Amino acid sequence: GGSVAAYAGALAAGLAAMVANLSHSKKGFEDRLAPLERIAVRGQELKARLLAAVDADTAAFDGLLEAMRLPKGTPEEQAARERAISRATVAAIEVPLGVLEGCPDVLELCLEIGEIGLQASKSDAGTGAQMARAAAAGAYQNVCINLPGLTDRARGAALLARADAAWAAARDAAAAA
Repeated sequence: GGSVAAYAGALAAGLAAMVANLSHSKKGFEDRLAPLERIAVRGQELKARLLAAVDADTAAFDGLLEAMRLPKGTPEEQAARERAISRATVAAIEVPLGVLEGCPDVLELCLEIGEIGLQASKSDAGTGAQMARAAAAGAYQNVCINLPGLTDRARGAALLARADAAWAAARDAAAAA
């Protein structure tokens, strides 16, 4: 689920960049070249970051599974296993949290390009906004599902606060879009 959320976000960012690039060369858009270029570049940056998160999420999940498979026959093994699970759980939270925190930016790009880009591509910007909202929702769920496995409650509360803030920002941006 976390990898799919990241991929959905990458698709959304790619659509924002695509609409900006399509609009850039069109007659009548000369006065918008700077924002079009900014949107295209930022969209590509976000797309690359979110694509990398697809594999990072898989690696984080694999790391959590490996930690859970560690031996627990002795007190030392149990302690080492618990530390490894804790580290892996943080990674399994931080990857989708990074995706979630990027989604409001993607949504803002989709909103902006929908307003200033080619009207014939407005549906592409809208599709991007819907994909970014879906990415945010999926990433938020993946953060939340892993939080109970975190033994450090203070860290869990801080991570949840970040997730809640990003989810609220994504919902607000999606509503505007």
